[in-house]
Order: sequence, then structure tokens, then C-alpha cells
Amino acid sequence: MNSRKYMFLLFFLIPAISLPAQPNEKPLRLMIQAEPHLNWFHAGQDHLTGDTVRPGISLGMRLNYQYEKWGALSLGVNWNLTGGSLFFSGPVILDRSSGQDTLASGSKLIYGLRYVQIPVAMKFNLPEIGYTTLFCEVGLDPMIRTHAAITVRKEEILREEFLQGVAGFNLAYHAGAGFIYSFGNGLALQVLAVYTNTFLDVTTENDIRTPDNVRINQLGLSLGLIF
Repeated sequence: MNSRKYMFLLFFLIPAISLPAQPNEKPLRLMIQAEPHLNWFHAGQDHLTGDTVRPGISLGMRLNYQYEKWGALSLGVNWNLTGGSLFFSGPVILDRSSGQDTLASGSKLIYGLRYVQIPVAMKFNLPEIGYTTLFCEVGLDPMIRTHAAITVRKEEILREEFLQGVAGFNLAYHAGAGFIYSFGNGLALQVLAVYTNTFLDVTTENDIRTPDNVRINQLGLSLGLIF
């Protein structure tokens, strides 16, 4: 009976001991990354539409833990400069810092947003080809708003602070695919094409405005240096 118990324990312990499949590689690695991206809003109401794709950029770092040959966990922090614009077919009540203001029909609101983003992701690797490893990645991104500004050129409102009109927290998901090229000596380059979308409404509404359910869409190319 005891021998069966030992065999049962070994059945689970041997895979756990062998998790770092590549003994010569560090299981925990740091990556510095930059991601230029294109951003646009999607609204869930008929009285407004997302308008104009706007450029942005994310800068940050990741810790990647290679828990086995084909998989890794990734945790990071990014500074994300993003935004978008909304076109209103009817009049809109805007909560400005000086008080509520009524904007005429056909107004276009341009949002400039900054978030601290905390990506938590899983990577799935394919077999290495030469010095290159292909992979895909999926994850969640809690987002904390640090700055919000609004521009309405028709009303001569230029980059006015607009914290009261943007939710302080959001949650996004991201998915992407790319490759890692190893230079040797623990140094590698990661290239990842990634799509990000928020789950929650970006904007906040007053008692007069109809809820608009605005989401951020983001398409980027992440370049990372892995140590």
C-alpha cells in the first residue's frame, strides 16, 4: 500500500520538478516594451458614433515566467496614451469644470486619455525554429485613468481637463500573436501584433445624457527587448 502511495506522489512531483524545461534558460525574464497603436471608439447608441482613428503609444515593462516549455505567465505595467472621438447627431449636455454646457448638434468630441495599465497574460509557444519562437498571447488589462482631456473645436474647447467625464477604472482584454528572436546570452527581441478592447464604458454620464456605452478599440505593434 505504501509503495502505491509513493508512486502516486511521484506521478505529480516529477512534472512539477521538470517545469523549467530548459535548464540553461532563466525561467523569469524582464522585458522592456514600446507599443505604437491606433485607437478608435465604438458606441452602443444610435445618437452618436465613433469617429476618426487616433494614434497612441504604450510604454512599460513585463516580467515573464516560463513555467514550462510551451507556456509562460506575464505580468506588467504600462503607461498607455490613448483616446478617440465621438460624433453626436443631436445636442449634447457636457459636464465641464465650469458647469454644464449644451453643445449643438453635430459636435465632435475628441478625448485624450492616459491610463496606468496592468496586463496579466498567458503565452503559448510553438516549437522553436532556429533562433525564432512563434507564440500567441491572451490576457486581461486592468486600467486606471490618470488623465483625461477633451477637445471640441466647433465650440473652441481645446484640451480641457475632463476627469469628471471619464470613468476612473476600466478593464480590457487583449489577444495577439508574434515571435521572439533570440540573440543569445539571454537577450531576445519580441514582436507582437495585438488587439485590445475594453469591457466597460469609458465615459460617465450625467442625469440628462443618455448612457452611451463607449468602448476603446486598440490595434498595436509591440516591440520588446527581453533580458
